[in-house]
Amino acid sequence: MKYFILIVLVAFTCSSCSQVRKTDLAILDLKGNVSSINELHYKFVYDGKVISKEKKYDWGVNEIQKLSYQANFNKSGFYNLLINHYDSIRIDTVIYKYNDKGFLEYLFSYDTTQIKCNKYGNVEETILKDGSVSISKYNSEGNLTNSKFVFDGKVQSERRRKYKKGLLIEDCYYGAAGAMVSMEKLEHNVSKHKLTTTYYSSAKEVISIGLAENDTINNPVLVVYKDNSNNEYARETFKYEYDEHGNWIIRMSFVNGKAALLTERVIEYYE
Repeated sequence: MKYFILIVLVAFTCSSCSQVRKTDLAILDLKGNVSSINELHYKFVYDGKVISKEKKYDWGVNEIQKLSYQANFNKSGFYNLLINHYDSIRIDTVIYKYNDKGFLEYLFSYDTTQIKCNKYGNVEETILKDGSVSISKYNSEGNLTNSKFVFDGKVQSERRRKYKKGLLIEDCYYGAAGAMVSMEKLEHNVSKHKLTTTYYSSAKEVISIGLAENDTINNPVLVVYKDNSNNEYARETFKYEYDEHGNWIIRMSFVNGKAALLTERVIEYYE
């Protein structure tokens, strides 16, 4: 069974001695004063146009899930409410509360009993109902640099991230024994709208490479996957439709020329 873990980053950027908080809309790359978004995923059949679609998707783990995502935002661009529907039974709802300065001070979800935030609203500690604890650290720009999952006083897993000029360049996962489980290294070519992601095994050997080409607003239009011998084994392309604010509302992905995933978004805005 595959679960989807939502990591909510309430980020900031530094300017002189002050920090400017980055909104959730900015993190999600949503333009305009968005009030809500509803996102649905479908299997679909395509022949120059969408012939049919089915509201479920197999993520490759032999489990068909009816997936949807819904979020409401306040007028400052931060989450008020977040709902993930995994199927008709599994629903995760997250409710956010802010102080009078607009910084996050509390959130509630089905498995969270308590959170601790720093003065800027970054979640530094999350205590779950089973007694496990998630501990997070951030850099001066508010980007997540380290997160640990602790149970019964022992570190069960850890994630370490590195950045350069605000862009993620390395993402490493470690197991309970402290040994690296996997690693990703990212190379950004901002001027040419390209991103290269290299995936490594626990032995720090290259497993595969993803070569992405993005459009001018940073949405991927082509991703080519190669193995450790530089042989191409998959090619994914994307088609988009946009609303008047420049946010995509339909995205179709095709793997090796075959229709793979259709995502539709209903986005509403404050007047």
